[in-house]
Amino acid sequence: REFGVDEEILCPFLNELTEDEVKKVTLGLREKYVENVNYAEYLVKHIEGLSKLREREYLILQTQNKWLQLRQFGMDLGDVLAECGYRKVAIYGYGHLGKLLYQELKVSSSVCLVSCVIDKFLGSSEDVEVPIVSPGEFRQDADAVIVTAIYDFESIKQEYEKDIVFVSLQDVIDGGLCK
Repeated sequence: REFGVDEEILCPFLNELTEDEVKKVTLGLREKYVENVNYAEYLVKHIEGLSKLREREYLILQTQNKWLQLRQFGMDLGDVLAECGYRKVAIYGYGHLGKLLYQELKVSSSVCLVSCVIDKFLGSSEDVEVPIVSPGEFRQDADAVIVTAIYDFESIKQEYEKDIVFVSLQDVIDGGLCK
């Protein structure tokens, strides 16, 4: 609200725009507010940020839908991971998807165990029975790290040594894990 932008009005409008339409809106804002560059740039950054947030939310929703379909067919992600040789995993990210994965592996009938949760923002949590470590504190004590922050998978993977196996939760769900 730095410049009085009402997000309650702007967000639903932006959710209806395609990526090309977002580009046109941001270009139009830059042209319209030439005399007030700070305001135009603020609006452009705000709209671009909301657009990226929308893309992240859509990716998470797609992943959840596919996951639910797998569950409806009786598939267990713990079994999928164990079949690929990952019997002990670390979960990177304890947002929505991270919590779901932790709970599924916790109650799973498979032999895939969670060694720890890696999260930048979470210091502790009552529902986590394994150590919670920051990304800098993680020492490999798992066969693989399952990244639930699927939208940032490549950048997260690049932060670590090459000998650590990183797997995107999206790849686990899409079935491309052991191929």
